[in-house]
Amino acid sequence: MKKLFSAEKMSTHCHWVGVIDWRLRNFHGYLTGRGSTYNAYLVKGEGGYVLIDTVKAGFEDEFMSRIETVCDPREIRVVVSNHAEMDHTGALPQLLNRFSPDCRILASRNGAKAIQAHFSLDREIEVIKSGQTAEILGKEFVFLETPMIHWPDSMLTYFVEDKILFSNDAFGMHLASVERWYDEFDSALAYEEALRYYANIITPYSQIVAKFLDKFDSLALDIDAIAPDHGLCWRGEGVEFILGHYKRWASVEKRRSRKVAVVFDTMWESTELMARHIAQGVRSEGVACVVLPVQESHRTQIATELLETGAVALGSPTLNAGLLPTVADALCYVQGLKFTPKFGLAFGSYGWGEVSVKLLNESLGAMGAECLPSVSCQYVPTDAVLLQCREAGARLAAKIKEEIAL
Repeated sequence: MKKLFSAEKMSTHCHWVGVIDWRLRNFHGYLTGRGSTYNAYLVKGEGGYVLIDTVKAGFEDEFMSRIETVCDPREIRVVVSNHAEMDHTGALPQLLNRFSPDCRILASRNGAKAIQAHFSLDREIEVIKSGQTAEILGKEFVFLETPMIHWPDSMLTYFVEDKILFSNDAFGMHLASVERWYDEFDSALAYEEALRYYANIITPYSQIVAKFLDKFDSLALDIDAIAPDHGLCWRGEGVEFILGHYKRWASVEKRRSRKVAVVFDTMWESTELMARHIAQGVRSEGVACVVLPVQESHRTQIATELLETGAVALGSPTLNAGLLPTVADALCYVQGLKFTPKFGLAFGSYGWGEVSVKLLNESLGAMGAECLPSVSCQYVPTDAVLLQCREAGARLAAKIKEEIAL
């Protein structure tokens, strides 16, 4: 059969053999508007090949087509699983019978448990310890466990000879492209997708990321390239680019900027009118402001904006003694990601029960925000209420200028 897909050479001994998912638009509630890739890497050793990760189920033919442009699949003698999530292991059971009959599988302890829990394979998975250096098919690899970045089983594999760090989901992005390297792609779009990925996948583990990066620096690995399991790979200046941004994003204090996000939904435009005047008050102080009506702003976009935001204003009218469901949905998502804005402001309208601002203040407090006095109105905001909104926005902006450095 004619091979429709080709591997791409990454270094002297390594080829990319992943697949491109042009159609993916949703990943566990995360909007993936530009698709994704499931990256896997084939390393040539002595007398065979080492495969770093596999791909999502359903992409076996494309995957095998790329492998077959490099070697006979039966020459694959070792599979290293850096991460057991199904988009990187889903094809594994179908593929094993195409590889060497004695193909070994290596994973972290938690990875071995997860793979067996998923697939009940008829072979033992060899457990790799963190910090272990191993010679595999005449090539030297270093394994570093990174538990909870972002699963308990996650680990990195460093290929010593070609100076490549295979980083599983860390340093990745959801982006389908024919380009493999950051320096071949639009840098602004690549940054946007890396930021979106961190905000929507990695943020809850930021403290762990920061500690790992400190430890990682002390290892002083000589890295020419970082090869994640999603999206573009990093080489040259791109290595320091992505490492530097992860260090900033992992620090709540460093990533906060002088920006206010106004997040709201409305029933009869009263809460929206309040939101607009709050935003006007923010701008009167010369502070950046992004307005996010939740019906038109996917939760993925809201989370991405919140990552680098210093303050958030949350607005909802009262509905059935609670919040509008759209606002509750957005709050559930961003609270799960453990965002911690420095300051918060609750606002909203009500008909006969003033409940929403109380619930919004509770949510802001749970996020660790210092709450400024809220603004609410019954039915339609008067000119006096809209003046309060502008003043509240200006106070929020002034607090940011006092507390957050440029």
